[in-house]
Amino acid sequence: MTRNMKSNLGIVAAILVVIGIFFYTGSSPTDVIDLQLNAIQKRDYQKAFSYMSKDFHEATALKDYEKFIDNTVPLKNNKSIHIKEKTIKDKSGTISAVLIDKEGNKTPVEYKIIKEEDGWKIQVINLNP
Repeated sequence: MTRNMKSNLGIVAAILVVIGIFFYTGSSPTDVIDLQLNAIQKRDYQKAFSYMSKDFHEATALKDYEKFIDNTVPLKNNKSIHIKEKTIKDKSGTISAVLIDKEGNKTPVEYKIIKEEDGWKIQVINLNP
């Protein structure tokens, strides 16, 4: 393999890593919500917790977050989400949506989000706002 080919492969690998990080961290405000709900569906509460903001982490222990999810049926049994309204200003915003659970029940939900250095994060989840 020539030196040029090795250099080009290195550049391609670096670009793929950057793209992967971009998608993993939640490239848009709604992506972080989808990622969290997918983690909850898989019962990976630690991963779901990782999508919460730094301030939330400082105020809430993982075990308390797990208890909250287990006691909140619309989140625990979520099947899908329908985004109704998105208001983003600078590095924060509010997303109003409807959670749909596995039985088809619909629950209004409001997310407060913030953009941190590693991507969008969820600050607050309000059910039935």
